[in-house]
Amino acid sequence: MKRHFLVVNQYYWPSIAATSQLVTDLCEQLAGQGHQVTVVCSQSAYGVSGTQLRRTENKNGVRILRLPSFSFGRNANWGRLLNYGSFSAGLLPTLLGVRNVDVMMSLSTPPILASVVLGAARLKKAKFIYWCQDIYPDIAVALGVLKSNSWIERELNRLKKWTLAKADKVIAPSDGMGSVLVEKSPCDLVTIPNWSVSTPPQSGLSEAQAALRAQLGIQPEKKLIIYAGNMGRAHDFSALLSCWESSAPQNECEFLLIGDGAKKESLEMAAETGRQNGWAISFSPYLPKEDLGVLLSMGWVHLLAIDVRADRLVFPSKLYGILHAGRPTWLLGPKRSEVGQWILSHGTGVVFDASNKETLRKQIVKALDEPAWLKQQSVNATRMHREVHARELALDRFTEVFVEIN
Repeated sequence: MKRHFLVVNQYYWPSIAATSQLVTDLCEQLAGQGHQVTVVCSQSAYGVSGTQLRRTENKNGVRILRLPSFSFGRNANWGRLLNYGSFSAGLLPTLLGVRNVDVMMSLSTPPILASVVLGAARLKKAKFIYWCQDIYPDIAVALGVLKSNSWIERELNRLKKWTLAKADKVIAPSDGMGSVLVEKSPCDLVTIPNWSVSTPPQSGLSEAQAALRAQLGIQPEKKLIIYAGNMGRAHDFSALLSCWESSAPQNECEFLLIGDGAKKESLEMAAETGRQNGWAISFSPYLPKEDLGVLLSMGWVHLLAIDVRADRLVFPSKLYGILHAGRPTWLLGPKRSEVGQWILSHGTGVVFDASNKETLRKQIVKALDEPAWLKQQSVNATRMHREVHARELALDRFTEVFVEIN
């Protein structure tokens, strides 16, 4: 039976936000199966101030409706709030104006988004799916952005519990996040991990890598230690900063940090000290999605970062792109974190305790001296992607949920 799915997220193609790329993959798969798919999103582009996309568009069978919104960037809280508020202002009338909807799905940013979409779904007598990628208000409180037990936290928690209890299905990207959601409110929950939104080219990979290195100003012989993504409040870079305070062991490696966020400026300042200690360190803005598969394949090692306070409130989806590229994942964060335990249990990388100043430097030296040790991490990553986290497996599970919900 063919159905009409209405999916709501702050960002959609061509925005480079991780949720934008995941939602785009899912919606295009549903459209490719013959379903009618409508997406409602913001007219602004992720991480790009002042950019406004077309109000309406069709891409690969998906109808896209974009709402006017501010685009002040994401580094300041006031900018985020204005972006959230302007996007939310016209949301409900737009949702109610879409006809003959069978299933509505919302993601979790802005924090009240899912509650608004649930309200619209009940008015339209449609089924509602809640795909939770960030647990609000918990993460805002944990990171000090929102005061604990404030009026706004209590109201957001009330809305969250109502949304979870009334949703026809709740989808979490990890078991740890799922357990936090169930503790908030009993709900019909399923865990479906995210997937890699990038694919390394099947041919001409060496040429593509050489071209991207030249574009980024990276010497061909350098072993790249890459961090790609948000450099925000939920990410703990203490182990990286400590590494840069020590002397570089050899002139074989280069740190490449790609992205933006609230902590980027402090990282750039710390990099000056690192360069004085002999480390090669480069920064770059976000790259187009088309370059992501090549970038991930270029990594000698890839870094993830998570603040212990954000554990089980988010799960880094960039992990799956690294697995797809068959590269080691080194976590800047606590071993007891959910993603830290995942990496250690599957042997796809190592985890660094920020309290040990020499940890990251020592592991770099070990990787240089023992290439077979690093190679095994790559082998394990490739196996985990192929057997458990391939894009096709995740998308098939998602489409089953969508099509079978009744």
